[in-house]
Amino acid sequence: MLLAILSILLLRQVAAWCLPDSLMSGVLPVLERLWQKVQTPEFRTRLWGGSLSRIGDGYAAAMLFGIGFGLIGALLFFFREVLKSAITIILQSIPSIT
Repeated sequence: MLLAILSILLLRQVAAWCLPDSLMSGVLPVLERLWQKVQTPEFRTRLWGGSLSRIGDGYAAAMLFGIGFGLIGALLFFFREVLKSAITIILQSIPSIT
């Protein structure tokens, strides 16, 4: 795992050496800037108040709908067939990887 992370950082640094600083900074300046930003209260406020709360809201909504549809599908045959058809249509619209 550590080797993979170091390889990615090395490849990024090589790309930074090949491109001008206005396009891509090196790894160390980026990490230093990230460290400065993480220490500011504004960063933490936006992280907890914005991004992570939206992720939590989406997860909770998906969980509630999933449990609700699962329970209704277990009780009502017609609803189960509608769910199967919807899931099949959704999955067929996703291109296969292989």
